[in-house]
Amino acid sequence: MNDFGLRYINLPHLIDALRSTGASLKTLNIGSLQLGPPGSAVLGAYISGNLRSTLSKLAIEGCDVRDKGFISLLPYLAQCYSLRILDISANGLTEVGLQALVNSPLPGLTQLVVTDNIIDEGLLSDLKAAHPNTEIIDEPEEAEE
Repeated sequence: MNDFGLRYINLPHLIDALRSTGASLKTLNIGSLQLGPPGSAVLGAYISGNLRSTLSKLAIEGCDVRDKGFISLLPYLAQCYSLRILDISANGLTEVGLQALVNSPLPGLTQLVVTDNIIDEGLLSDLKAAHPNTEIIDEPEEAEE
């Protein structure tokens, strides 16, 4: 199994299901799953413990992660050396959460989608400077399907 996508499921059930498959996922799309800040740390621990060498794309758009959840997820993502594409659009992220990303290296990241968050031009410039080898997408029409 290389790809796994869900829209609505209880997070503990999702983690149990993923663990039971023993799959080495490359793509995990859980957009619109209401993770919230507590679920972000649970997801991060799962990724770090099980997918850090295989996961190349993580899409958590519209998961209500917020700043607190994203900040708790970042250390786990930094350990995920295979991660190339990260979609964090529509998560209510503000300068606080996105500034944490400016200060966090994500080795190997080639594309970051940040649409529909609260981001100003100065912070966008900081993100681009901190991640010079990463395409940063802040407009919906720029994102690849």
